[in-house]
Amino acid sequence: MSIRSRSIMLILMGIVLGASLTIGHTVMATREKTDTLPLAQLRTFTDVFTRIKNNYVEEVSDEELLEHAIKGMLRGL
Repeated sequence: MSIRSRSIMLILMGIVLGASLTIGHTVMATREKTDTLPLAQLRTFTDVFTRIKNNYVEEVSDEELLEHAIKGMLRGL
């Protein structure tokens, strides 16, 4: 392989590597934004869950509360 061919090959490999790193970084940056948990909403849910658990007229199990919460979320969609 001549020096010119080797130089062209190295330049092309550099371009491919640079493009791969750029695309990978962009994908990871996008993924991080979508994977974050809605902490404020989860705190609100936990607060409501605890208040119902402690103050509801009848005793309610955690499983029953969670099951009805999930059903309510699905109905709301």
